[in-house]
Amino acid sequence: MRCRGTTPSSIPDGSKSIGRVEVSANVIEAQMTQLMKSMGSVLGRAKQSAGEIAGMELQEVELSVEINAEGKVSLIGVGGAQAGASGAITLKFGKPDPQK
Repeated sequence: MRCRGTTPSSIPDGSKSIGRVEVSANVIEAQMTQLMKSMGSVLGRAKQSAGEIAGMELQEVELSVEINAEGKVSLIGVGGAQAGASGAITLKFGKPDPQK
């Protein structure tokens, strides 16, 4: 299976155009799996620290990811070559539910 997307491509005059590329779904799946393994480790430590330090629990995580023309998956702004780009992870903490 292949996924279609758009990517900017250079034109001889230096301007950019949008073109279509095909990326293997297997490549995207492998990249997403690696990202989730990495983030799982980081978030596991965040969850543990939140409980130990503040008596809170990690309730929700929101990640924004981008997929480039080669199928590389990264947090938005983290995998690109743009200077000053930034990515974000939203973590929501709350008091533990006493009924758990």
